[in-house]
Amino acid sequence: MSELPLLHQKGNKDEVTKRTKIGSQDLPIETDFEEESIEDEPKDNTPSPFSYISSESESDEDYKSDKDDGSFNYDMKAVSFDDYLNPNKTKSEWKLEDGRLIIDIASTKTAEVVKLAMEEKNERTQFMKSVIRLGLSSIVDLSSEFENGMYTWFGQEWTGIKRKVYGIVNMEPNVFEGEITNVIDTVEEESSLLSSAHIYITSLLMPILAIFRCAIVQQIATIYFYVIDEFLKNPSIFVDKTGKYKELSEIEYAMAMTAPILNNVFSDVFDYLELRWGETLSNSMSDRRRKIDLRIVHKTKKLELSHSESAKAPTPGKAVQDRSKCLRTLKGILDNFLKEDLSDEEVQDSKTLGIQFAGLNGQIIGIDLLDDGLYFGLEGPTFNFPAQLINVKCLRSALEALYFFKQEIVKKMKLIPDPKMVNHPYNRIFHSNSGTLMEAKHFKIKFVRKTYFTPKERKNRNGHAQGSNVS
Repeated sequence: MSELPLLHQKGNKDEVTKRTKIGSQDLPIETDFEEESIEDEPKDNTPSPFSYISSESESDEDYKSDKDDGSFNYDMKAVSFDDYLNPNKTKSEWKLEDGRLIIDIASTKTAEVVKLAMEEKNERTQFMKSVIRLGLSSIVDLSSEFENGMYTWFGQEWTGIKRKVYGIVNMEPNVFEGEITNVIDTVEEESSLLSSAHIYITSLLMPILAIFRCAIVQQIATIYFYVIDEFLKNPSIFVDKTGKYKELSEIEYAMAMTAPILNNVFSDVFDYLELRWGETLSNSMSDRRRKIDLRIVHKTKKLELSHSESAKAPTPGKAVQDRSKCLRTLKGILDNFLKEDLSDEEVQDSKTLGIQFAGLNGQIIGIDLLDDGLYFGLEGPTFNFPAQLINVKCLRSALEALYFFKQEIVKKMKLIPDPKMVNHPYNRIFHSNSGTLMEAKHFKIKFVRKTYFTPKERKNRNGHAQGSNVS
């Protein structure tokens, strides 16, 4: 597999880089809302760039009990969900036609689902757990339209809620035009004539890179030629000679397609951002750290700007689990970002985006805080990477989605202090205590609410797991 050149990376111009008590009720019951978590960072166990392949099966059956990081039950006799279901009085203005607050309905309905889950322990599917975890986190997930999903809470007004949210928050990418379209049209046309012509690809790429100096045009051209070259060298990367899809792991999909493409899309901002691949530990949740498949981190402040999750196939159980996890970790990123000294205007559009990958399938997802204690889980465009050279035309819409994703990440990046200014000697001398003055004063800082994650496992003296009374 050839490596994908990273263009316009300062300092490396010629290098090629790889890289649930409800209300006031006590409910003495055991629950298993547990999920993947990490208590302590592993010692001397630095992951390789693509070390996030799971040793567990990704079938729906395996994900009914959420056994990502071991399985154990919690004794919830003293556990209270008051902090999540009975928040301080809200000043929310988002209401249904009958005057009821959306946030109050979400809280009440979440409590009902939690109680139901406790009474019917054997019926806790990933779908139910998703509703519980997101509801306890003050998130109304606009993709929760499966059986008994959140959409059932709002009846005929659900569509109106979605329309209102997406009227405020843009989740539609721009369509390529101009030079970009010309280059893509040319490459798509030429690719249909190719059989095994690596030299020809190189001769076609070089003039494009020489004529079009715009970074995005060069990045897109390079991505196309990388993908085409890979299929010319090995037409059976993803599909065998009979046309049947191969059984590949998520790391194989990442190494062959996802990572090289994303690395190139972000190549011109690597002085400011890091793409950290491979189940690395997130710092966006202070109480319980999580493994994340892809984190995008601001280099200067080490502030996380995005999380993405990967799977080898889009099975329902795994997909719903990953969506629940990713929306909540993205909420953690958003909440941390809102602690910055930003203006009301800068936080007006505060959506935080991630990507959910499964094999060659992907979707941009996100979260935003639109009212007092009211977050919305967002859906962006779906896309596919090509499985064969004949499918290369699907790459256009995939890149439109990825550049929309990048645009939102970079927009947040630019709101963080410039590293050269922060590290200038005079700034360190005269503004050494300026951090105490830079507290968030914008209107959204009062809207932030807690995020629900399964309480930490408690161990007995022998180191074995035991019931937890942690709320």
